[in-house]
Amino acid sequence: MLNFYTAQQSQRIDQYVTSNLSISSLLLLKRAALFAFNTLTLHYPKAQKYIVCAALGTTVVML
Repeated sequence: MLNFYTAQQSQRIDQYVTSNLSISSLLLLKRAALFAFNTLTLHYPKAQKYIVCAALGTTVVML
């Protein structure tokens, strides 16, 4: 089961990771988009199109 976080919780996590683990916001964004895409393909393998839109502070997933 996936855990979901509020926007405020996500911002705190992002701030902690970028400040304490030396991971840039851009790399964190790329990892989030890749995770979203991999999760979609795992759960919806027969979908013909996947769209993952990601921007700093936001990741939107559409089938």
